Amino acid sequence: MIRRLPGDHENAEFLRRGLERLGIAVDRGGVLTNIVLADPSGVGITAEAFAAGLLAGGVKVKVCSARTVRMVAHNDLDRDGCSYILDRVKMLL
Repeated sequence: MIRRLPGDHENAEFLRRGLERLGIAVDRGGVLTNIVLADPSGVGITAEAFAAGLLAGGVKVKVCSARTVRMVAHNDLDRDGCSYILDRVKMLL
């Protein structure tokens, strides 16, 4: 799986950029990895509601706080899957 990590990092950056275009803040502090920490509160939705809305579309995210969710790009998530996630976020908003 180590050889896949660069692709996972690229997919995570694709998600970060897409979320930012939708008005959702992402944590860009520190080293960028395959983990995306997103704060949907700026678009008027709690982390719980964001997670529940995505889960209804088959997308699982972890609620870390009232304002933060954690998303992870991994070997089972390709670019089409990332696009699907962003489409679900658009529908949710």
